[in-house]
Amino acid sequence: MYKDPNRGGLLVYTGSMFSGKTSYLIRDLLDAEKANGLKVQCFKPNRDTRIKGGKIASLDGSCFPAEIVPAKCPQRILKKIKFGTKVVGIDEAQFFSNKLVDVVLALAKTGIRVIIAGLDTNFKREAFGPMGNLLGAAQEVVKLPGKCEKCEIEGHMLTQRLNRGKPSSRKEPTIIVGGKKEKDGYTYEARCVRCHCLAEDNQKKPIPEYGTLHQKVPKSPKKRIKK
Repeated sequence: MYKDPNRGGLLVYTGSMFSGKTSYLIRDLLDAEKANGLKVQCFKPNRDTRIKGGKIASLDGSCFPAEIVPAKCPQRILKKIKFGTKVVGIDEAQFFSNKLVDVVLALAKTGIRVIIAGLDTNFKREAFGPMGNLLGAAQEVVKLPGKCEKCEIEGHMLTQRLNRGKPSSRKEPTIIVGGKKEKDGYTYEARCVRCHCLAEDNQKKPIPEYGTLHQKVPKSPKKRIKK
C-alpha cells in the first residue's frame, strides 16, 4: 500500500454499523506511522459525540489521536494539514457535508494517501451524506461484512434504527448519534436486507417467502366451447 509514499489516492472502508470500519482505519494508520515511518494525521466530525476527546476508537478497544472538525466545514481539514503529512485518516465520514469530496480529492492530488471510514447508507437505506460520491471517487473500496442481529446470517448488512424497540419511521431525522445501548429511546443494529425494515414497511403487503417468487402458477384448465 505504501510502496510509493508520494502517490496519493483514496481508500474507503464502508459497511453497516458494527462491521469494523474504524478498526480497519486505525490498523492502516498505525501501519503507516509505525511500520512505514510516515507522518499521519486523523480527523473526525464534531457530530460524533460517542467518543470523548481528541481520538477515534473502535469496538475492539483500539484508538488513534484525531482532530475534531466541524461537520459542515470539512474544508478546514486543508488548513490543518501539516508539512510532511503523507497519510490522512477520516472517520465517520458520513456526518460531513458534501464538501468533503472536494477536500479529499484536493489532498489526493497533492500526493497524500486518504483513508476513510463511513456508513454507505443511513437507516432509510439511502446513500448517507457524501459517502455515495466518495465511493465513486475512490481507487479502492472495501465493503465490510457483518452479522444480522435478528437471523444471525453473515454478509453485507444494512443499518437498522429502532425507536423504543420498534422500527424507526422514514419521517424521523436522518442523524441521531447512537449505538447498541439505548439513548433517548434509540438503538441501532446490523440487519440483512430481509430483516431490515422501516415503520412504513409494516403497512405494506407481506413479502412472499423465499423461493416462492419464481414458482410457476398452474394454469387453469381451458373450458371447452360447445359448437
